[in-house]
Amino acid sequence: MYVARVDAGLSTFLTAEQQKEYLFDKENFSRINQKGGQDPSNAWTAPFVPGHKYMFHIGQYGNDFLDINFQLSEHWNEWDKNTILMNNFTDRRDKYQVFVDGEENHQNGTLVDVDVPDSDNNELGHWIYWNLTQDSPNLMKQYRVLVNGKNKKFWKRREIKVKATRCIGPCQEGEEGDGTFSPCTMWTNPSSWKHHPGQKVPVQDENVEIPTGKCIIYDVEGPSPIFRQIQIRGKLQFKDKNDRHLRCKNIFNHGGHFFIGEKEAPFQRTARITLYGSREEHYIVYDSQIDTGNKLLSNIGVIRFYGKARNSLKTRLHVSAFAGTNEITVAPELDLVKGDRLALAATGYGGTESEDVIVEQYDAATGVVGLKDNLKFFHWGLKDTTDQLDVDMRGEVALLSRNIIIEGDDSNDWGGQILTGSLIEYINGKFKQRSGQTIMDHVEVYRCSQADSWRSAVRFSSATGNWSSITNSAIHNGLAWGVYVEGSSNVNFENNVVYSFRNTGINLSYAKNITVNQNWVFHIVERPNYVMIDDQLDFWTGIATCTMPKKTSCVDIEMQDNVVAGAVWAGFTGLAHRCGEDKT
Repeated sequence: MYVARVDAGLSTFLTAEQQKEYLFDKENFSRINQKGGQDPSNAWTAPFVPGHKYMFHIGQYGNDFLDINFQLSEHWNEWDKNTILMNNFTDRRDKYQVFVDGEENHQNGTLVDVDVPDSDNNELGHWIYWNLTQDSPNLMKQYRVLVNGKNKKFWKRREIKVKATRCIGPCQEGEEGDGTFSPCTMWTNPSSWKHHPGQKVPVQDENVEIPTGKCIIYDVEGPSPIFRQIQIRGKLQFKDKNDRHLRCKNIFNHGGHFFIGEKEAPFQRTARITLYGSREEHYIVYDSQIDTGNKLLSNIGVIRFYGKARNSLKTRLHVSAFAGTNEITVAPELDLVKGDRLALAATGYGGTESEDVIVEQYDAATGVVGLKDNLKFFHWGLKDTTDQLDVDMRGEVALLSRNIIIEGDDSNDWGGQILTGSLIEYINGKFKQRSGQTIMDHVEVYRCSQADSWRSAVRFSSATGNWSSITNSAIHNGLAWGVYVEGSSNVNFENNVVYSFRNTGINLSYAKNITVNQNWVFHIVERPNYVMIDDQLDFWTGIATCTMPKKTSCVDIEMQDNVVAGAVWAGFTGLAHRCGEDKT
């Protein structure tokens, strides 16, 4: 946990923008070690000086929790000065509740002072919260709760519980559609946007909606304006023949269809989707139980992306490659071209010695690849065998480049994400469940996943509908987990490369009917600035099956022919079965 004292003097010396920058910089915070769980009696004790205001963050970037418990020690006294604990939040919060010793006896607004109050009328648990949508002088969404020693109970610790609710009622308004669409029109044609404000083609920082039943072909040439949000209730399809680059902060496929290429006619040019935003910007929320976040492509409809097939997805070194050289040898007759990005797996005792390189040239006859830069590490390229088994020890070489790219922008340290989920909407007097289906084949996912969170680059959360499938794709260079399947079923993850993530490459939790076959997972490393508490390591696991962050229940999991390299703590973790049993 990070804590900073933020008394009234902060606003005296800093402008509003400087205050915001100050409060989002963890270097201005002190670090307090903490334990996981929600029982304060089993946690660390932290000292505070009464009479001040403190901003705190759980983890590295904030406090988007749904409930948190505080416990006051018996050392608080009636005469101690009032103290305020405050926290910013970025997720949607329609409601907060504060319970003191199990009773909800204070309402929002009972803490009326902007700074630490001196009044004797203030009681333990007085609180207030603001959303950015309200007219308030605050720099960010935040809540504040007051702590003091009044009404002390002799030798009894008092407890405060803060409970948050994402949505009161439906998070999104639903619309009924019959699955049919009007004749498709072009994005660049103003007549396609008669429903849009001004009846004109959308421009920079606008919200864009494709209504139910409407079909729009995305034909913009060159980078698009950066839209605030695109909500797809109808159909959006990329036009081939030219490169396309769609830029947006959030894309929400709300029961619609989003297509790039077709199974029998994959997209041939370059299609790029760049997601923009930072950790403190507006969050999309479509279900009160799903941690959606921001800077994302979220799907509760149908997504089908088919990129151009490549014959160089996976190969191995044919000759050992040495650090300081700019050449490797792989299989001949591949379709490698200048500018392709390759991942070389670690082969030595240094488990973190994987690296990615850029192709400068390739000789299809010899398999020799010229690299843009010199190698940093040695990579084994000779085929060895054991006495009993034929084991190919040559270093794996994986192609990371595809012609359909989904990426987070590179302006900050906050990655994008792709989320498939489900929700129940109330439409025309009836409840209807929408469940997303995501099919991606030969797709590149780059600079995605969000640091110190479960918001992985590719995530399935409560997705229990039709089969989703991620195949022949490259998911690489993220800031947290690579792939997370949580509370979901019917997902096929096959023949992909997951490269350079933190903590875990592929993680299954409360999952059912999941296939994970023939994937390569490389370079799973620890989080930066991780503080070890009670000798608790920051575990790095290539593929975790129902074991992280805790043991969970999983059913009908098929996992075969996967390779993990460069995950120092464990390549694979899974639940064992009892001796004599043939199933877990």
